[in-house]
Amino acid sequence: MSKMLTTAQVAQRFGLSRSTVSRALKNGDLRGIRDNRGVWKIAEDDAHKWRSDAVHEQRAHSVHDSALRTRAEVAEARATALEMHVSDLQSERDDLRKQRDELQAKLDGRPVETVSISQLFGRLFRR
Repeated sequence: MSKMLTTAQVAQRFGLSRSTVSRALKNGDLRGIRDNRGVWKIAEDDAHKWRSDAVHEQRAHSVHDSALRTRAEVAEARATALEMHVSDLQSERDDLRKQRDELQAKLDGRPVETVSISQLFGRLFRR
């Protein structure tokens, strides 16, 4: 059986506060037993396993956070590219509207020629 440690000993061994160790015990993350005086006793092996698991969990969170930052950067770059594309499309739309208005103004200044159906067919089929 491994040596039994108090919360203070576990905290000192791993450079943590006693409240961190107590919180882990209360949350069930760290296994321990209370003696008749209410003092927590933690097996040395359980303390090492808990600390090892906590370190691995921190690394996993770090990798996950890094991946999220990368995804956020990619999304931001895509949003910027889309904003530029929208701006280009709006400029093109404005140019097309200007051309339309210019053509409409030219047509409005021209006299409208009325043609009868027979004249139209005559022009089409050169009779």
